Formats: sequence, C-alpha cells, structure tokens
Amino acid sequence: MENDAITWIIGPLDPVDVSSICTWFEIAKADLISEVLQVLFQASVGKRRIEHQQDASFVSPIARRLQSVTESLQEGSETWNRILAARQEIYLDMAKGGLNKEEFWRYRVFTEKAKDSMLKQVTSARINLREIDEIIGHARENQSPYKSGVRCPITGQDCDLSLIVDPSQVFVGFQFTSDHYKTPSLKAMVTEALQKMNLRPFFPDEHFEPVHISCEICHTLQQGAICIFEISDSNPNVMFELGLAYMLGKFTILLARKGSPGTQISDIAGIHRIEYDDLVECRDSIIRHLGDSSTLRKVLKSMAKEDTK
Repeated sequence: MENDAITWIIGPLDPVDVSSICTWFEIAKADLISEVLQVLFQASVGKRRIEHQQDASFVSPIARRLQSVTESLQEGSETWNRILAARQEIYLDMAKGGLNKEEFWRYRVFTEKAKDSMLKQVTSARINLREIDEIIGHARENQSPYKSGVRCPITGQDCDLSLIVDPSQVFVGFQFTSDHYKTPSLKAMVTEALQKMNLRPFFPDEHFEPVHISCEICHTLQQGAICIFEISDSNPNVMFELGLAYMLGKFTILLARKGSPGTQISDIAGIHRIEYDDLVECRDSIIRHLGDSSTLRKVLKSMAKEDTK
C-alpha cells in the first residue's frame, strides 16, 4: 500500500513506477554525455584545422553551448536529487503515522513540477547539441581542409576526417605490458631519442578520442611522417598498426629485443629493424638511424611543404 501511495504521489515518468524515473534519467544522461564527447572530438579536429588557417571564430559559440549543456545536465541531476529527497520525506512521514490529503497533493504537485523541469533541461541540452553540430557543419563547409583520400578499413568509404599534417609527430606502437621491456623505460628512451632530433612521440595509451580505436590510430598515423613499432611480442594490434603504416607509405622503424619472437617473423624478416640488448642501446640506435637517413630528410621536407600550402 505504501509503495502504491508513493507511485501515486511521484507519478510515473514513462510507464511503470518511481524507479523508471531514475533509470530513464541515468540513460538520458549517459546518452547526452556520449553525444557531448562526439561533438568535442569533432570540434577538436575542426578547431585544430581552423587554427592552422588562423580562423577559429566558430570555437566560442561551441564553447558557450557546451557550457549550457553542462549546466542543463547539472540542473537536471539536482532536480532528480530533490525528487529522491521528497520521496524519502514521504516515507518518513508515513512511518510517523501517515499523510493527510493536503500533504499528498503537496508532494504530487512538487514532483510533477520537478519532472517537468528535468525534461526541459534534457530538451535544452539536446537543442544546444544540435546547434553545435550545425555550427561545425557550417564551419567545415566554409573551409577547405586537407583530406587524406584514404579508403577507411572500417567503413569501406573514403575517409572524410580533416587531416592536420604534423611532420614532428612520431607514432609509437608497442604492447602496453611486455616481458621484454618495462613500458615506462621504453617510452622514456624513445622520447629522449626523438627529442634529440626535434621530434615528439605520440603514444596511443596516453590519448583517447570517442571514436573507433582503429579510426583514431589511422588518423594519427596519417598526420606524421615517421612511425616506430616495438614488435618483440608480435602483438596482433601492433602488427595491424604496422600494416596500416606500410599501407600509408610511412617511414617506419622496427624495434625488437634480441632473441624475442619479434625477430622471428618471416613476413618482415627482410625489413631492416633495430635489435637491441637494452633500452639505452635502443635509444642510441634510433638516434643514429634517424640522423643517417637521407630518405627521412626528404620525407620531412616534403611534408613540411605540404603543410604550408
């Protein structure tokens, strides 16, 4: 009987009982957060490209609307917490001896208004997200960003992501946990080697974008001129990334600890790789390899020219 009274006072949001309100709002909130992340990624890609062309005028309207989305979600969440507090108060009053008719109606009116407010906040958030999409679309229509022209291995369609050429960025593929090296040490040695050549690493485990991981990897591979892959573990993900790099025609350096499975791969046995006993030796070999390569110098020079067009 008490639960029936609570349901009558709170009222169902969409079909059944009080709990459906909480479920609905949590789903709506998660859905909106996902949409915000997608918009942030699109805005980030577009913002970097527009800034490269000295025009970032569309960024401020997006920032204002994202702030509105955040405020709407926050207010909606606070409203739901007030509903929960009201429900708790009803239970306490019932435990003390019940509610009179006037109190029943007071709670009923309060919760109906609270639910209406919550719905308005979610609707407002969605309107702002739609406007952000329109702003991004309009900005892209008025720009001529460099496109990769690569056929996407995920969708089978031509890639339509804007591409920011960055010759100084070096993609570093490796197995995150390995028996052949300690990941922090590997990253430190590679970073030292690249900094000697005025280059900087891109480590996939330090970045996240709300898109398919293969899309993020492919997009990053296309941005730079050089890729480094540590293949000691013959990790399938690293091998997939290596295949993408070869497909894209990137200048690629292979690393493998001496005696590891990575030195036994027959398909790439004829491709030059750096085999090392320790990571200090690995670092020094990378520096020598980068410094001695006339091919790499030509690639970097070509990408630098492309970037200034």
